[in-house]
Amino acid sequence: MDNQKLFDNTQELVNLKKINSFDLFVLSLKRFTLSKQRMKILGVLFIIIFLTQKFLIYPTTSAISVIADIAVNINYVIIPIFAVIITGYSIFQALSNGSTLIRLIAVKHEEQLDKFSTYNVYFYGLSIFYLGITIMNLLLLVTFKYLPVDWCLSFFSKLTNEYIAAVLISLYLVIILYFLIEIKSFIYNLFQIFTTNAAESSIQYLVNDEKEKNE
Repeated sequence: MDNQKLFDNTQELVNLKKINSFDLFVLSLKRFTLSKQRMKILGVLFIIIFLTQKFLIYPTTSAISVIADIAVNINYVIIPIFAVIITGYSIFQALSNGSTLIRLIAVKHEEQLDKFSTYNVYFYGLSIFYLGITIMNLLLLVTFKYLPVDWCLSFFSKLTNEYIAAVLISLYLVIILYFLIEIKSFIYNLFQIFTTNAAESSIQYLVNDEKEKNE
């Protein structure tokens, strides 16, 4: 193992402590790359959700009722996932110790942060996002639940209000769907950490066993 590289990566790890929570969240967003295939899928979903609202839902249901119902139903999904993410983050912290931690710090990820910092920032960003969505849904629910169902922006026509609501709701749902799909990467990252920890434990056992035989 290159001790100089380990030292340099450790210094970069210490520098992360100097970053405030918002800047750290912005840094974590770089971990959530949007591939062309995923962008196409989300684009198609946006169009489907938009058209469904405009032509099937709004002729019979107000946008206010739709927003309130969405906020309630999304929380039913988001809150349990948020709990799973916090549990997974705790597992990551528990496994990242000893030789496993050294191995993760010593290896660069895409010539940027070391592996440990990359995983750590990724889990932080994902946790903050789901926390933010939970808080936002609560605010939406409290706000729109008590508004009159026929409330709208008075300086726009009814049709324009429906278009604005359809676009914003579609965008909101697509963002949430993206981060639901991102759970796949969350599980994969946990798998990588489990594998690294198992490999390091096995190597450490073999090294200790060899030492005992030579004594």
